[in-house]
Amino acid sequence: MTLVIAHRGNSSAAPENTFASFESAIQAGATLVECDVQMTADGRIVVIHDPTLERTADAPGDVRQLSLQEVQAADVSYPKVFGKAFAPQRVPTLVELLEFLKGRARLMLEVKKESSRPDDDEFERRIAADIRASGLRVSRDMETDVAILSFATLALDRMKTLLPEAPRGHLFYRDPEEAIFAAAERVEATFVMPEKGHLSPGLLKGARERNLGIATWVCDDPAEFQTLSTLGLLGIGTNRPAAMIALEVAGTGSVG
Repeated sequence: MTLVIAHRGNSSAAPENTFASFESAIQAGATLVECDVQMTADGRIVVIHDPTLERTADAPGDVRQLSLQEVQAADVSYPKVFGKAFAPQRVPTLVELLEFLKGRARLMLEVKKESSRPDDDEFERRIAADIRASGLRVSRDMETDVAILSFATLALDRMKTLLPEAPRGHLFYRDPEEAIFAAAERVEATFVMPEKGHLSPGLLKGARERNLGIATWVCDDPAEFQTLSTLGLLGIGTNRPAAMIALEVAGTGSVG
């Protein structure tokens, strides 16, 4: 069965990467949610996609140059999209999100490249420490409570050492197949996650020959989702998890 991956929570219906969005996804039946993390100036891991607050908070500030207190003072209710419907929302810490999800949903955590430093692994070390301290089950099988994602090969390579028991999924846009498989081998990836438009028969065949699982992102169209769900993928990221889960409830597709 292809799992619905709630991309930044139920981000079509509530502000992305907020408790409102994750709660909405869980209430819709999602068992697997995805989030993004960055690091504050005082070394705290926070759940936000962009390195800056402008887009979702409609306020200035670079997360990497602000303290946790300053970041959490911002209202990230995404007023450009949702107006005041969800105000106020604050940026969760990773520690808070892990506790929030415990026993309710599993997590795919994307390590954002903007906070990953070329000469310092503090970001990755702090992510690993927060996950270990949570007490959640972390295992190489896909029943793990936490899996690690990133577009950044270096970040995944570091996580291989810091949290080796966590499954690693290498994200790609439309990279050449040889580059995808070389990067996956370097980080000892459990699965690869290319963008949906790059799911060629050759890529699917090559991944399976290498015993790599395959997932993809981001699909918000139910008909397209049904087509993708016939490919034997581990999961499909979507901003509309409620609609995709409803396909299975209605008996019109093999998604879950």
